[in-house]
Amino acid sequence: MWRRLLLSFSLAAFTAQGWAYQLPDLGAVATDAFSTQEEEDVGRMVMVQVREREPSYIDDPELEDYLNAVGRKLAEASDQPFRRYRFFVLRDPTINAFALPGGYIGVHSGLILTAESESELAAVLSHEMGHVIHRHIAQLIDKQKTTSAVMLGSMILAILAARSGSQVSEAAAVGGQAFAVQQQLGFSREFEHDADRTGLDILAKAGFDPSAAPRFFGRLLRESRLYENNAPVYMRTHPLTTDRISDLENRISSPNFKYSLRPRLDSLGFSAVRAKLMAMNGTPSEALTRVFDGSATGIDRQMARVRAALRANDVKRARAAFDQYAKGWPDEHWRDLLEAEVLTAEGRLPEALAKLERAMQRAPEAVAPRLEAIDVALRLGQTERAERLAREAVDRDKDERRYWQALGKVAAAKGDEAWVHRAQGESFVLDDRLEAAIDQFEQARRARRGDYYWEAELDAKIRALKDEVRQRKREGSRSMR
Repeated sequence: MWRRLLLSFSLAAFTAQGWAYQLPDLGAVATDAFSTQEEEDVGRMVMVQVREREPSYIDDPELEDYLNAVGRKLAEASDQPFRRYRFFVLRDPTINAFALPGGYIGVHSGLILTAESESELAAVLSHEMGHVIHRHIAQLIDKQKTTSAVMLGSMILAILAARSGSQVSEAAAVGGQAFAVQQQLGFSREFEHDADRTGLDILAKAGFDPSAAPRFFGRLLRESRLYENNAPVYMRTHPLTTDRISDLENRISSPNFKYSLRPRLDSLGFSAVRAKLMAMNGTPSEALTRVFDGSATGIDRQMARVRAALRANDVKRARAAFDQYAKGWPDEHWRDLLEAEVLTAEGRLPEALAKLERAMQRAPEAVAPRLEAIDVALRLGQTERAERLAREAVDRDKDERRYWQALGKVAAAKGDEAWVHRAQGESFVLDDRLEAAIDQFEQARRARRGDYYWEAELDAKIRALKDEVRQRKREGSRSMR
């Protein structure tokens, strides 16, 4: 069945140019359609592999906060505002973004640094969202429903690799199936036109500059002519043509296009994430020299100076740069967050915590300020305050694994063994490590034996997880026959 596509990670691991993924055991391949729930299952399990095995994955909640905030604004402007998108960043200088099943969208650091405005970045994100809305990857995978499970596993991995620009697609092909896999990697022109038009409508409705779409894609197309056979990755996985760009320009210039074409000011978040990526490149001393070389007329360059100094542990220089530039920045939570980092480096923890709590109030959906606030509260020895912050975070988003990890850290500081295991178990569930989660929940149950409600709640979780594990094993066994 297509149900439970990623039942276990038992097939061979393929590695190429830093990518290392284990293909899932997909079970028997049937003829029913690839459903939205199956897309979610595939995307979630691929993301587990990305987080655990992809060395270029940047585990940074601040970068994800920004992209998710832009994504929410774009999603609200779409005709599917209920759909959730989750963005992540790969440290890769190439210009690329790619959509996975289930609304997971990867963004290369090179794209963020190359985009000349927030609207240009949003244009690429909305285009990828268009692929998700039209379920193009599901259609690519569904075309393979009559082939073998191994071939289908290779197909999913190869599509992921192609979107990333990796050469793992060659290693992912099994035996003589390489050519068949390779033929399915690229989006068709029809798919690209669909994503272009949907993405443009989303971009415009969300209040971004719609002309950024043909401008950015046109610039890529012009620059690609200089590369010959080494065109930007985005060009290879999303074939650009003059017809596509003309279509976007014609739609914008049409009398029926009712959206504003006025330029839009970039948010401070756009500068903040660019600054963080600038400061990440190279060694700390290299980054410090690079960002302090030349003028700092842009806010991103100014913030990069603060970040690079912090990374190089030059706290005095970080403070001097912040005091010099920050008064000219918009008064948003991004500024609070960066100032809190400077204050923390200076050892002024109570002031840092106050800034972080202010940032939380300004950006309730942001993950980074909450995690930093919990950490600072623990460093101050304020475990009760840290626990309150962690529980509020978990209540806000039970699907954020970092919140559960933070709650476990607080529980360890308090010596609460039961909650250490409970929080770790919840984190394992989100990583689909079900047997490890069962073990943690059983330890949590034993740690608070005699608490009827605690034991009953954990017993229910353990039973459900054991049933799930047994079901997966049965389906995996059937697929091997």
